[in-house]
Amino acid sequence: MSETQDRRAQDVGQDEAWAGNIKRTYDAYQDLELQLARRSLDHYARICVIAERVLSNGVNVDNIANLQAIAHRDIAIDSTWGPGPGEENID
Repeated sequence: MSETQDRRAQDVGQDEAWAGNIKRTYDAYQDLELQLARRSLDHYARICVIAERVLSNGVNVDNIANLQAIAHRDIAIDSTWGPGPGEENID
């Protein structure tokens, strides 16, 4: 082989090495990005579950408060309009 051919072979080898290094670096960073994206999705899913529970609990507490208010209202109406102590119910 001539010196020029040796030099070209060496250049091609270096180019292939650089291409390999670039690809490995790209793959490593891409893997990091994919891991971060997966973690973000998992985190977002957990936040959504927590938010759903909070809303559900808020609705349940509101329903319980409304039922309690209705019970108090019924007691107040009965004591206001119902027969007094010792009186008979007229039905």
